[in-house]
Amino acid sequence: QEGHIDGFILPGHVSVIIGEEPYRFLPKEYGIPSCIAGFDGLEILSAIANILEQRESGNIVVGNTYHSVVMQKGNPVAQAMIEEVYEVCDDVWRGIGVIPNSGLALKGPLILKAVNVDVFYKALLNLVNVCYLVKAVPQIIQ
Repeated sequence: QEGHIDGFILPGHVSVIIGEEPYRFLPKEYGIPSCIAGFDGLEILSAIANILEQRESGNIVVGNTYHSVVMQKGNPVAQAMIEEVYEVCDDVWRGIGVIPNSGLALKGPLILKAVNVDVFYKALLNLVNVCYLVKAVPQIIQ
């Protein structure tokens, strides 16, 4: 079936910041199983097993096989820092196009301080943008 999604492996590095809560719409609104995972082979396989178990049992939830670093509510200190420095904006996603309110841009006066942006900043912004892509997933899967 074209466009059918069996489950989502959710990014551990993003989930460390945002926690499990922002993904709750996947099982509630779409009945799609998901699982937060780390990035090594065993962690990814564990997430796949979790998703398969959800599908077989019919108990569709947001799984988390990365409990060592991902808490249910995430990292409130990091969330406050992101809120202080960035504002939500439309962004372009490779292979998808523009998704409204899915990216972040530096707030007003901070833009002037970021004239010489280095590789670290770009990597951090990409990580933060993934946090906001999660909020835009309903637009992508409809």
